[in-house]
Amino acid sequence: MENIEIEIRIFLEDCGLILNWLKTNAKLVKISEQSDYYFEHPDRPFIYVDRQGEKNADEWLRVRFGKNNEVCYKRWHRDAQTGKSLYADEIETSVQDGNKLIQIFENLGYRKIST
Repeated sequence: MENIEIEIRIFLEDCGLILNWLKTNAKLVKISEQSDYYFEHPDRPFIYVDRQGEKNADEWLRVRFGKNNEVCYKRWHRDAQTGKSLYADEIETSVQDGNKLIQIFENLGYRKIST
């Protein structure tokens, strides 16, 4: 299952219970800082309004600056009946100079849509 991401989301009505459990049972391992830049294809918008009227995306193209600079492309696969995401193909690699990569994307017509 290389390059596959499976994400589980849990909605809590009261997050106090989990926060208290974490304070008692968890230990901070490290703090890291990163900046992400998301781009959209010039001819095929990644963000759309789904069947429920919510903004959604099936693809992401991201440049990340942090301890390591990376570029990542994700493509989600959805359930045909519900439209809910099942998993994502994730292709990620290190880049030496993230700023130059951003210049390349912008020169190819990719639009920065979020930072």
